This record gives sequence, C-alpha cells and structure tokens, in this order.
Amino acid sequence: MKNKGRLKRRITRVFLRPESAVFALYGLVTIVFTYPAITLLHRTYAEKRDPLGALWSFWWFRYAFGHGLPLSNCTMVAVPFGWKQTIFGTNPLTSLITVPLSIVAGETVAYNVILLLSFFLTAVAMYFFARRLTGSRAAAAFAGFAFAFCPFMLAQGKEHIGLLSAFWLPLFALFLVKALEKPGLRPVVWCAAILVLTWLYNLQYGMMAALFAIVFVPVVLLVRRARSGRREGGRGRLVTVAVVCLVLVALAGLALVALRMPRVERREMSALYQYSARPWEYVLPSAESTLFGGRTRGFLTGNMHGSYTGESSLFLGYVPLLLSGVALWGAAAAGKKRRANGPPGDEEPHAGEGGDTERIEGAEDGQGNGIGGFDRRAGSLPYVVGLLATGAVAFVVSMPPTATVLRIKLYFPSWLLYKVVPQFRAYSRFGVLVMFCVAALAACGVSFLLENRRLARHAVLVTTVLCVLVLAEFAIVPPFYSLDTSKTTDYYYWLAEQPGKPAAAIYPMYMRDEFNTYGYLFFQRLHEKSLLDGYGPEGDGESYRQVMLDITDPDTPGILRLLGADYVMILKASYELPQGPSANYKFPVAYADLKLPAGLEKVASFPACDVFRVTAPKADFVARFLDAPWQPFTDPVGAVWHPGLQREELVVDSHLDEPVERSISFKAVAPAGSGELVVSLNGKVVGTVRLGAMPVEVVVENASLRPGENSLVLQTDAAAAPLPDVSGFEKVPLNMVVSNVHVD
Repeated sequence: MKNKGRLKRRITRVFLRPESAVFALYGLVTIVFTYPAITLLHRTYAEKRDPLGALWSFWWFRYAFGHGLPLSNCTMVAVPFGWKQTIFGTNPLTSLITVPLSIVAGETVAYNVILLLSFFLTAVAMYFFARRLTGSRAAAAFAGFAFAFCPFMLAQGKEHIGLLSAFWLPLFALFLVKALEKPGLRPVVWCAAILVLTWLYNLQYGMMAALFAIVFVPVVLLVRRARSGRREGGRGRLVTVAVVCLVLVALAGLALVALRMPRVERREMSALYQYSARPWEYVLPSAESTLFGGRTRGFLTGNMHGSYTGESSLFLGYVPLLLSGVALWGAAAAGKKRRANGPPGDEEPHAGEGGDTERIEGAEDGQGNGIGGFDRRAGSLPYVVGLLATGAVAFVVSMPPTATVLRIKLYFPSWLLYKVVPQFRAYSRFGVLVMFCVAALAACGVSFLLENRRLARHAVLVTTVLCVLVLAEFAIVPPFYSLDTSKTTDYYYWLAEQPGKPAAAIYPMYMRDEFNTYGYLFFQRLHEKSLLDGYGPEGDGESYRQVMLDITDPDTPGILRLLGADYVMILKASYELPQGPSANYKFPVAYADLKLPAGLEKVASFPACDVFRVTAPKADFVARFLDAPWQPFTDPVGAVWHPGLQREELVVDSHLDEPVERSISFKAVAPAGSGELVVSLNGKVVGTVRLGAMPVEVVVENASLRPGENSLVLQTDAAAAPLPDVSGFEKVPLNMVVSNVHVD
C-alpha cells in the first residue's frame, strides 16, 4: 500500500509540473495542425507527392517480411531488375525504427506515428534547450511552439517525413551548451554521442549539427575571451579540440556515405539553383499561410525559381524576429552594464546543472520559480552572438551556388559542397537551422521582456499571447492536407482482380524520383501486382526505360515483352496535360492522336485509363544509350529525342544466337545548324552523314551484329547550341540530338 501511495504521489507531481501543461498544448497543436494524422488507420497529413513513395516504402517492408522476401531488394518494381532498398544506408537509425513499426502496425499507422511524434519531440527538445539557455519556462514554452510549428516544419510535414526529425538540433545544442558550461570529459562524450546519433538518424541534420558546432563553439569562446580579457582555461581548449575532432569524424562519415551513393547526372547542378533559398523567402509569410498567404502567394509562386512551396517555406516569423531583436538589445545592454560594474577579469557565472539561473526580483510565478530568469550576469552575450553568427552562416549556406551582384559573380558554400557531395541538392533546407537560431534568440527576447516587473506579473498571459501570435502567423490550416490511403481507382481494382502474377507497365513512364512514379507505386500497395515502372540509375533498367518512353514507337511493345510486361496501362489525362517539371514528357499530346503500334491489344477501358495486353514477341534487338549526359525528352508528337555531346556511346543488344546482318536507322539533328556525324560499330566506321538544323535520316545498311552486346558510337564535330523551344534545355549547349535507334 505504501508503494502504491508513493507511486501515486510521483505521478501526481509529474502531471502537476508546469511542463506538463505546456507539453499537453504541444500535443494538442500537433494534432490540430497535422489532422487527420491522429486518425492513424486510413488517412494522413500529406500531399500527393513524395509521401506516396514513403508510404509505398513502408508497405514494402511489411509485404516483403510477410512473404519471405528480402527487404533490401524489391523485385515487384522496375521488373525484371528490381529496386535495391538501402535500408541501412544513409539513415540506418531511422530504418531501425520505421521498418519494425511498419511490419507490426502497417504503413499508414507507422507513417502517422512518426509524423506526430516528430512534431511533438521537436517542440519538447526545443523547450529543454531554451530552458537551459534562459532558465525561463515561459521563454522555453514559446521557443517550442516557434520552432516545432514553423512554416518549414509544417510544409515539410506534408512533403518529406524524414525532414521532421528536427528535434536532433535542439537536443545536440543542449548537450553542446552543457559541454561549454561544465568542466570534465563526460559532457563532451555525451555531446559526441548525440552528434553520432543525429548523423545515423538523418544525414542532413547531421550536417546541420556539425555546422552548428563549427560556428557556435568558437564564437562563444571568442566572445567570452574578449569580455574576460584572458584566454580560456583547459576546459575551453578541451571543448574546442573535441568539437574539431567531432566535425572531422562527421566529414569523414559524409565522404564515405557519398562514395556509396549512386552516381549523379550532370543536370543536378541546375537543381542547386532550384532547391536553394532566396532572401525574401525568410521574411515573407509562406504562400500557404492562413493569415498572409493571400498577400504573398502571387509574388512567391511567381518567383519560385523552379522549386515548390515545400522547399521555399522558410518564413522566420515577425514575432520571433522582433523578439530576437529584443534579445540582441538586452544582451548588449547587459554587456555594457557588466563592464561598468565589474572588473574585466572576473569569472562569469554560468547556468547551473538544473538549467535555472539566478532569479531576478519581480520575475516569479505563483510558485516562486524564476520564469523570467535569463540572468544578464550569467553570460547572455556569448550565446546570443553565437546563435546570431550560426544563423547567419546557415543563411549563406542555404543560398544558390552563385549569384551576380554589380556584374561580379559571387560563389556561395553550396557551390563548393556540391563538388564534394553532389548527392545533396536542396540547400534551402539549411533554413531550418536559421529558424532554430531565431527561435532560440526569440526565447532570450521573451526572457528579457519578462524581467520587466509589470510584464512579469502577467507572465502567463504575456507568454500565451506571444504563442498564439506566432502560431497564427505560421499556421497553414485550414484547409487540412488529407490523403486517403485506403482508396483505389477502377483500373487498379481491375488489375488487382487479374489471376496469377502479371506485370504491368504504366504510361507515361516517368523517372523513378518523379511524383507520378510515386503515385504508381502508392497504388501497388492495393493491387499487389508487379510493375515495370520505377527504374533507377543502378543497373541497366534506366537505359531500357529511356528508349521505351514513347508508347507509339514500333519497337516499344517488343521491348516491354522482353522485360516481362503482360499489360500496358495508359493514363489518358497524363498525356494531355502539361508535364511541368517532368524530365521526359515536355509537351502535352492528345491521347486520341497517339498512334499505337502493333503488338498491343486493348482488353479494358475506363474513363481515365485504357488497358492493353502485350501480344508482341520479345524484341531481338535493343539499342540503349550508355551514361547519357541528360534525360531524353518527347517532342510535340510524342517521339523521343536524346540530347548529346560530341560523342555518345550506345550498346546494341542482340538476343539472337548467331551473328546477323541488319540495317540500323535513326534520326539526328545538329542544334547549331550543321556538322558531320561519324557512326562506328564495334570499333569500325560504318557511315558518315552531314547533319543540319532539321532531322536527318541516318541508315547503316548490312550492319554486322554479333550475339550479345555490340558497341555503337556516334561522334560529331558540330558546334554546341541550346534548344530554345524545349523546357530545361534553353541554355544547355548540345552538339547533337538523336532519336531512338532501330534495328530492322
């Protein structure tokens, strides 16, 4: 009975703590802002873009586990090559959580649980960091709301669930501050452990944490030294050396990960300009803002620089920025007061282990706790300057690789980082580190405000008003972003009813990392049939996809049959609408105008989709482009063209058992207007043609093809010129453009 009474008193004390009410509010706001994620089972808070691919990935883990298939190689997409899933690749700790949770609870429940916990944990972690920094519960409560529910988090919440793990930033910063304040090796070890866990959970946040340490620690130590007039002791040197070692280890890990990641196409440099930040995105409310979106949407969407709202929602908030200004003013005033009242050599006191600083008279709540306790004498200036410097550096890192100012070309850090790790392209995401620094500075500002006796008497009211204001200017609801994960279409329902294990190819056939492909995979969760869609850069699948993009090409049915396709499903509307950022389908084509080749037999028709059975025999020959510098594109009639440089290499696969002589034909264009094209087969020149600005038919008669692979090389002396009428190639210098290559 005594034990039960003791347990009851402990539980009561926990729930009566001021943090309990704050954390409950964090949970309530998470539920409201992410509705309908709280329903767990069949709906979630998501756009119909990247989340479709994430939900499919969660489903695959459960499906593979239930059917005894390897988790690391999905054989149901990109048939027959499959898709290697890097389960324990760049974010192994994330996989250790998501894979078991998906297997046990299903993809939708796992997705929603991770989504809800990420917002909540980010708010809680920010609370504890701000509490350590300021000693003020009020300031900490505000910081939790400002950081966890900022536009970046709300926008990425419906786009990239992996980017919601921002709780690692305040958690790492918390232990870093402890290492700066407390002597000994133990805090440094804890700090190192948190940094390693951050890298293992999310590589991008590991980069941000490393950047935070690189800038924040030296600035804090330098400001302390400048104020005290003497060098840091052994503790400061220990922390500095430890941080340098941690950063070197982090960079080494980044290099190793980069070596393991797949190759990057040359088009990625342009992606850095797309997915980088612009200064106005930090000071203008998000285009999806409930209060201000109507005023800013036109300008922001008109200056999207190829990106989209999920990557450009970086608004820092007028309330946090104003409070950050208060923090800067207060810290500067505190520094002047200290220099006037004390000798420069005095040692600065620091926050105690519990995170509370010396209370200031009049700044107490009803329980006698210092809720306005950011003591000016406790060394506020070094931390404020450190946060300001870190935020400024993160702001610069988030900018495009280059910019021209007064005819002078400036290079920014992302240009250099691209040379080291070209796999990373969305540097606008460093905006969340800017927001973290602003939220922490704003917490210092709240604490300074509550040092005023009049405001301190109404601390709860003041804090509540500030929290409501920041949530109001950040909110992007209503409407709620609701994705139903249980509904399917009539044509996918038809596919699910087909007996056996047929494989289908869905057209248009997009690149793996395009939203449309994620949609194809998303519905595979419900029909559970294999797909040819989903080819990636590894293996030969992508080179096959690039030559069968055109469903009207007479060779396409045979190639589809060769790869194992039983059905072709053509989504009509996808051809008739502008493709936007699609890398391949540049021009809309009326579905009624498509002249389908022989080898496709219509077996079902729906308002949005026609289904064909592949009746063509397997292709005897397939000509594939190797290491193509750019993605091919379709022209206004749906034909595929491959952009090239002076030399392009192809391989002609012969699936016959003996050598044969066949004719090889294709069309070619010199964008610059003229040039000579030399065609070589298996190391021998077999033809020379003069190219022009209009397509020229190239035919190689009686070409000898041996079984297996045959090397086909196209080389031209034509000058380079762009394609002004093709989106994405207006400024790209091309030496030649080549159609699909046919073997007759």
